Amino acid sequence: MTASGRRSFELAVVCTGNRARSAFAKALFDEYLYDENVVVRSAGTLDLGPLPALPEAVRAAHSLGIDLTAHRAAPLHHGALAYSDLVIGFEPSNLSAAIVDGGADRARVFSIVELADILVHIDSMYPTAARSSPTQKLELANRHRRGGLLSTPSVTDPYGRSEATFHATLERIHELVSSIALSLFGVDRARERFGGRTASSWHHPGRLRAGLAKLRRS
Repeated sequence: MTASGRRSFELAVVCTGNRARSAFAKALFDEYLYDENVVVRSAGTLDLGPLPALPEAVRAAHSLGIDLTAHRAAPLHHGALAYSDLVIGFEPSNLSAAIVDGGADRARVFSIVELADILVHIDSMYPTAARSSPTQKLELANRHRRGGLLSTPSVTDPYGRSEATFHATLERIHELVSSIALSLFGVDRARERFGGRTASSWHHPGRLRAGLAKLRRS
């Protein structure tokens, strides 16, 4: 709740250990949405204690202009997501944990790839959707799902893999977060990070599919 009494939009990002994917996505959303009355949280489905972000994630994030050195992992607590307006995960196990353990509303839980892809579709099919509130747009996105929970596309956990994979994973997450922030909140702050390319330059189905294919090959 803000000082004016207006309820904040609550966004949660969930991965497995909260030491790479969700930590990075939260930091990006925080930067993009700092003046949008949005509260962003992140958590892991495993309780690892307050461990720092993985060193590979810190280095990859730094190369993309994000500092993860102060991040500490947090577990997903029972019922913690019951009032979240949007919950974003990276693979089916994250989504099921958000619903079963976190108490999130299934209609508000999406994989990051799924949500970005659906929003691109909505924005191309319904020009008036740009004037919708984030909540209204998410209701529309829920109606446009193409598959079940277990078939949602993933951004695979880079844990234990190469530095190149960490970098490709976080760069992919940056593309997706930029696209989601642009569609839901009209926020486009990717210009400086990508040398003049804005989030809208990522906001295209072909680029999203190509990025996912690149990540799978790494």
